Amino acid sequence: MIESPRGWRGPLKSARATWKADWKSRLISGRNCSAQKSSGSPWSELIIDRARRCERLVWIRMAATMAPDLIKVTEIFLAPSSFLVAALGTADTNPHRAAVSLLGLVVSSLWLVCSRESLPNGDQSAQERPSLRTRILAWVLPAVFIFGWTWSLLIHVWLWHAAVT
Repeated sequence: MIESPRGWRGPLKSARATWKADWKSRLISGRNCSAQKSSGSPWSELIIDRARRCERLVWIRMAATMAPDLIKVTEIFLAPSSFLVAALGTADTNPHRAAVSLLGLVVSSLWLVCSRESLPNGDQSAQERPSLRTRILAWVLPAVFIFGWTWSLLIHVWLWHAAVT
């Protein structure tokens, strides 16, 4: 047997490369490895077993890391909202301003939904309220932007359709 520098023991380096390529293709494609037909060789059984374990590990890691953080959600939506405020200031016509306002309203509504999702679950005691900072980031800031974009949309649609005198 040939021993690689990292301590892996295998008959040939080409077998190791084949194993890695097959494992990566199964992992990336998301195919169900148990549905794959094995050729009966010990290598194919090892590949299928490792791919199954790695798929489970990847799904567990993804589920653990996908919990949104309220501060990150606020950062993600505050930047586009700020850019849209600047775009509203540079818009030349009322239809353009109304379109920017509509886009800002959509972004702010998504911000409210995502910030509510990022709050901790109700498994805390019912008497414990979230901090003031948490309530401001989850409710007040998105609501201020929603109110502002709604007001801007209504005003610019009204000016768009108002008769010029």
